[in-house]
Amino acid sequence: MCKVFMATAPVVLLLAASAGAAGDGKWVKTNKELLLKDKKGSISEKFVIGRSEKNLEYHPEQKFTDKVFVSTDGGVSSDGRFAWILRDEARWLVSGDKATISLKYFDQSGEMLWEKNTAMKVNLNRSGDAVAVLEGELKWIAVNEHRNGPGYPKVYSSSGELLLDFGDCRANEPPFFSGNGRYGAVLCDSVGSQTRAILFDLTKKIKKEISHPARVGVGTRDDGAYVLITSYQKYDSVTKKYGEFVTEEIAHGRIE
Repeated sequence: MCKVFMATAPVVLLLAASAGAAGDGKWVKTNKELLLKDKKGSISEKFVIGRSEKNLEYHPEQKFTDKVFVSTDGGVSSDGRFAWILRDEARWLVSGDKATISLKYFDQSGEMLWEKNTAMKVNLNRSGDAVAVLEGELKWIAVNEHRNGPGYPKVYSSSGELLLDFGDCRANEPPFFSGNGRYGAVLCDSVGSQTRAILFDLTKKIKKEISHPARVGVGTRDDGAYVLITSYQKYDSVTKKYGEFVTEEIAHGRIE
């Protein structure tokens, strides 16, 4: 399987000794909720996913009402052993605007394994034992816009251990993984039309940087190979109409 992706110092707080020594619950994600169910189907934990808005204090002199906007996102590993919740809170206050983000990672017993307050976006490999995070310094721009990057990509283990740091690479999305979760890549934010990507092997802790003079897609396969892909829409000079999109592989290699 080939996955293709087109173009304050962070602190990990470990709150559990082992991600593997957990109960036998299973996380399930619906359109609006993240649920932890036991073998009988009973719900032991529930998080509501979505956005909410609430009025706070009214200031008659300024004719201004404080408001709080909350956006909650989440996801689960393919086997339901792990789950993450990213809670983004933005406050419009007469005293000044404030924004906070909290990422929490849970095991199948519902225990929080670790937490971060610099995460903007999250991506898991299939098993959930690798957590790709896009981190950044939290700055207020507007409601929910402070999560739009670019930020610094990193990969953590399920217990919160830092597995990979990509140095000066700034990206708009967190690293993505191959189907088996061992390999992956991150597209760095680059100047102009060129592509800069860093490929990686989680097992061997190998990183390989590649570049291309044009904007291209990068894909990683389960056998450790990578491909560079370009996509364009056909144009008929006679009818002067655009047709189907065509995808072509323009380069390939191995992550080693």
